[in-house]
Formats: sequence, structure tokens, C-alpha cells
Amino acid sequence: MTLKELVIEDLRALGLQEGRAVLKGSPIATAADLYRACRAKGATVQRLMNCLIAAVALSENAIILHNDNDYDFESLARHTGLRAERYRVV
Repeated sequence: MTLKELVIEDLRALGLQEGRAVLKGSPIATAADLYRACRAKGATVQRLMNCLIAAVALSENAIILHNDNDYDFESLARHTGLRAERYRVV
């Protein structure tokens, strides 16, 4: 599956359709910007839903507490203004 097909699949999972306009400043547009910022710095975010979660966290000035196995939130935090903390179950 190509990257474009994966993005379209994720957009459909979010209830959107290919070619539908996305308003600037919306969480979806911010999520796309976050994804592109990471890609520009050589990091690939594996799950686009994590970009959407990060976009909402940034808009609310929230810290993401995660136990993410694919390290998406750590990549997003390293390359954007996201604040994220990994927790460990003791």
C-alpha cells in the first residue's frame, strides 16, 4: 500500500473524503502540518491518528502521557512543540 493510500484510508477512518477541503487551523490541518514537519526532519509518524491527537494537545496546551510502542509521540515532541511524557507500568 502506498503512502497516499494509507493517508486516504486514515482520512476515511476519520470520516473524511479525499479531495474534501480542510479548513486552515483545524485539528486535521494542524495534524497534516505536524506530519510534514516530522517528515521534513527525517522522522516518519507511523499512525496519522497520533498526529491528530498531538494537534489537539497542542491547541489545548496539554501534555500527552503515553506508552506508545511506535514512538510517534516522542518523534512529534522532538520535531515540533508537542510536550509528551512516556510512562512505564511498575
